[in-house]
Amino acid sequence: VVDLSRGTSAASYPVTALSDVPDGGWTDEYKTTKLVLRKIKAGKMPRTDVDITLTKDFWIGVFEVTQKQCEIICGGAGSSPTKGDNLPEDWTSYCTITGDMDGNDWPKSDYAADNTFMGIIRSKTGLKFNLPTQAQWEYAARAGSFGRYGLLADGTEGTFDQMGWSTTTNAVGLKMPNAWGLYDMEGSVQEWCLDWDWNLSDGIDPTGPTEAAEGARRILRSGVEGVNACWFEDGYPGYGFRIALPTENTSNNDYLQDEQIVSNLSDEDNDIVDLYAIWELNRT
Repeated sequence: VVDLSRGTSAASYPVTALSDVPDGGWTDEYKTTKLVLRKIKAGKMPRTDVDITLTKDFWIGVFEVTQKQCEIICGGAGSSPTKGDNLPEDWTSYCTITGDMDGNDWPKSDYAADNTFMGIIRSKTGLKFNLPTQAQWEYAARAGSFGRYGLLADGTEGTFDQMGWSTTTNAVGLKMPNAWGLYDMEGSVQEWCLDWDWNLSDGIDPTGPTEAAEGARRILRSGVEGVNACWFEDGYPGYGFRIALPTENTSNNDYLQDEQIVSNLSDEDNDIVDLYAIWELNRT
């Protein structure tokens, strides 16, 4: 959990750990003045048409980044025509998130300009947050599902009505989460991923083209009804994002501050209460 409650002028944002969903669930503070991520275990993409394996665990936002979170981090309201603290930040460009020029050079570089969302949150947490890759995004959205929509917590295939939206820009976290505790992977805004425009194909930790084709843009996933969350679609207004974090960026205890220090944990405990975990992903 990244605590943003100190405001825009804060020199740092504390990062704390939770072993489970809080009593009473994810209240508005986790959608406005805190950013919450969940750890996703590495594994094989549940698709029969491509052979994709993710070899590294990663963190991903439980919710889409909201307007209030962007306002706190970036120091001003965004350009969304529909205002609301717990509404997803939409009408956001890729360069607004990471920066133009060098900030738009992934996968050659994971640089983020100092005055961008990613640049600021990196400097105030010491953690190298970024957008998810397309493969990470889809893997997290499916939550083990081979179907169109993600699995639910009970292991059944979710439906669009349970998990998605037929309109854009709805408050985050109102529909059912997938089996891995992630909300709104079926909407309500499309979400930027790191990759250049491409269709996922066989590979280990695929990242897509290293160079942009002429006229190419960065990839968007999710969206409203009629835009399949588990396949690439483009062209619908309302562009938002959720944050991600490689696990190799969470191994240095020097990033912990104040009340965050966790000590005397066994290896087994660390699997449950990771220094940066929200709650440990349980999969069979």
